[in-house]
Amino acid sequence: MKTEHLGDAFDHWKGSIIQRLESRNLLKDIAVIPMLTDSSWDNQKEKISAYSHLLNLKANKVLQTRKFGGDKHDRERYFEDIGHAGDLFLDPDTGVSISSSSNNAEHITISQIKKLLGHDRVILLYQHRGREKFLPQLERIVGEIRRQIGRLNSVTYDCGNVAMLFFSYDRGRIEKIKNYIKEDMLSGDHLTRVKML
Repeated sequence: MKTEHLGDAFDHWKGSIIQRLESRNLLKDIAVIPMLTDSSWDNQKEKISAYSHLLNLKANKVLQTRKFGGDKHDRERYFEDIGHAGDLFLDPDTGVSISSSSNNAEHITISQIKKLLGHDRVILLYQHRGREKFLPQLERIVGEIRRQIGRLNSVTYDCGNVAMLFFSYDRGRIEKIKNYIKEDMLSGDHLTRVKML
């Protein structure tokens, strides 16, 4: 995430999803990893407070406020210090890189996602549209994640240019999230899609 985008419409969209799923007890002790790429937020309580407010979370649920950058080894260590057992929302600049050789801090890698998955943890992951058509892009990303990680369950919720991806080893939790989004969040005509991939 870049600080210059703090407070944009996408932060409100992310917060709305988190709030609605939490209100139905579909998320367990959710915390966020902002994956900051332009600057650290260490000792910057006003930025942490603003970001947590936009996501409808308490400020202490914003984990890892230092910059997500450096070389590949630095970025791997970034996730070792999390120490949170609940669900996680990962907020990279642009989403997932399916390239195993990616050295770009704007993306999270599949190996990093795998390290963060727990037995029944749900991971929410922000994905921004690339240059290609979005649904094929999402299908390719989710397909590659599932190929590399294995028995992973997933659902995507997209709105044309952005998507929230949900992953868990617990199929029941993913099914409940999918059903809630489809039946309760999407009433009427919407330019959104919910798909089990």
